[in-house]
Amino acid sequence: MARDSSIQFAEFRLEPCNARLWHGTQVVKLKPKAFAVLCFLIERAGQLVTKDDLWQAVWPDVTVSDNVLAASIRDIRKELGDNAKMPRFVETVHRRGYRFLHVIASQPVQSPESEPTPNTQHPAPLLVGRDRELAQLHVWLDKARSGERQIVFVTGEPGIGKTVLIEAFLSEVRRQEETQKAKIEDSSPAPNPQSPTPEVSLGWGQCIEQFGEGEAYLPILTALGQLGRSTVGPQMIEVLKQYAPSWLVHLPALAPTAEFTELRHKTTGTTRPRMLRELAKALEALTAVGATGRSSLLILVLEDLHWSDPSTLEWLSFVAKRRAPARLMILSSYRPVEMLATEHPLRAVLRELRLHQQCQELSPALLTESEITTYLTQRVHEETNSNGGETTPKPETAQRDADSLRAVAGLIYQRTEGNPLFMVSVVNELETRGLFGAQQENGTWHEQAAVLTRDVPNNIRQFVTDQCDRLAPAERGLLEAASLAGMTFSTAAVAAALERDIIETEEGCAHLAAQHRFLRPAGIVKWPDGTVGAG
Repeated sequence: MARDSSIQFAEFRLEPCNARLWHGTQVVKLKPKAFAVLCFLIERAGQLVTKDDLWQAVWPDVTVSDNVLAASIRDIRKELGDNAKMPRFVETVHRRGYRFLHVIASQPVQSPESEPTPNTQHPAPLLVGRDRELAQLHVWLDKARSGERQIVFVTGEPGIGKTVLIEAFLSEVRRQEETQKAKIEDSSPAPNPQSPTPEVSLGWGQCIEQFGEGEAYLPILTALGQLGRSTVGPQMIEVLKQYAPSWLVHLPALAPTAEFTELRHKTTGTTRPRMLRELAKALEALTAVGATGRSSLLILVLEDLHWSDPSTLEWLSFVAKRRAPARLMILSSYRPVEMLATEHPLRAVLRELRLHQQCQELSPALLTESEITTYLTQRVHEETNSNGGETTPKPETAQRDADSLRAVAGLIYQRTEGNPLFMVSVVNELETRGLFGAQQENGTWHEQAAVLTRDVPNNIRQFVTDQCDRLAPAERGLLEAASLAGMTFSTAAVAAALERDIIETEEGCAHLAAQHRFLRPAGIVKWPDGTVGAG
C-alpha cells in the first residue's frame, strides 16, 4: 500500500495519509487506535495478523489486554457493518489474531490537497500593535537560519492574540521565501551556492487538554505528520529511517509498508531517552546543508503547551539544551494562568531553560487606545470599499470620521482594556448592530457607540456565551460540528458530519464569516474524492 494512496474496498475508501475512512461521501468516525488497527490489517490483507503484531504496532510502549484489542475490533466491525460470525471484512482466527478478507485496490491521492491546512496565501485578520513582536521574531529567525537553534515561548492571557501573531509571522516568512525564490529564478548569473537560502518547512502541532495519562508526544507526532505530507516529506522519511526509526514506527501512515515490520522489530524495546536522542539527531540532520547546497529551515509550532503531555515537555527541554548546530525554530504558546498549580510540569521546564538562557520569551502586550483607533480605521475603510463607497472622502468628512473613530476607540478601550480578542468581538458586535453600516452625516458614531456598548458584557467569556445564545439552532449546530473538525476545516467535512447539503453548509459558514462571528474564510479545499468546498 503506497503511502500516498487511498485504499478502496467494497463501498469504503481508506486514506491512511489523511487518517480518514469514507463510506461513499460520508466520513466514518473511528477512534484513533481502531483506525490504526484497521490500517495495519488492510496493509496485510489476506494474511494472518497475530495479536502480538497488533500490540507491537498500535500499542508499542504499553501493556494492553485482549479486551482492549477486542474493543477496537468491535468498533471497526460496527462502523463497517461487519458480522463476527459471518465476516465480510475482518475474520477472527481463534486464539491467534485476525485477517482482513476483502480485496483492496489502491488509488493515487494528491496529498497536498487531501486535507485542509492553514492557507497563508489568503488575507490574514487585521493585525495592529504587533510590529515590535514581529520584528523580534524575525531577529530570532535569522539566528535559526545561521544554525543557532531557537526555542521561543509566546505567552499571554487568553485572547491576547498569540495564535494570530504566530500566523502573521509565518505569513511574512512565506512571503519572504516566495520573493527570494523569485529572485533566484530570475537571477543571472546563478546565485552563489556557498551562501544558499534555507528552504522553510513548517510543522504545526496542537496540544489538547487530556484527562488521565494522555497520548505521549501528541503535538510532535502531529507536526511530523504534516511535514511528512509536505514537499520535504520524502527527505524527512529517509532521515527518520536512518536516525529516528522509533518515531517513524509511530507514524504508520508515513512508514513504507514493506519496511514497517522490520522497523517495528528493530525498535522493539526502545527507551524514552533513546527516543529523545533519535529525534533530536534527526532534526539536526534534516536541517543540515545537503549535497545540493541547500538546507531546510525547520519551524515547529507547538500550541497551548500548558496542556502538553509530560513526554513532549521532556523532549522540548532536551532539544533546547543540545549544542549541535540546527536550523531549527520551535514556537510554543502557553497561558500563564493555566500554570498556577506549583506542580505544573511546564513550570520546571521554563525555570531550567531560563536559568541557562536556552530559550526566548515573547509576551504580546494589551492594545493601546491608539492601536484600537488604527484597527477601527482599517475596518471602516475595508467595509466602505467592500460596499463600493468612496475611497478618498472629502477632507472635512475624513477629519470628522477620524474624530468619531477615536471617540469610539476610547469607549471600546474602557470596556475591553485592550484585550485583542475581546476588542475584535466588541467591534464585530457593534458592526452587527449597524454602527458602521453607513457614513454618518453628523459624525455621531461615538454617540451611538456609547448607547450600544451599555449592553456589551464586561468579559469575553460572557460575551461569547451571549453571542452563541443569539445564534439560530442551525447555526449553533454548524459551529459545534466545525469545532470538532479543528481550527481549520472544510465545509465538505462539516456537511458530511451534519448530513447536510454542501452548498447549504457553505452558505451558512459564509454568513457567519461575513458577520465576523466565530469564523473567517481560509480558501478552497479539494478532497480526494473530488469534492470541492470552502475552508
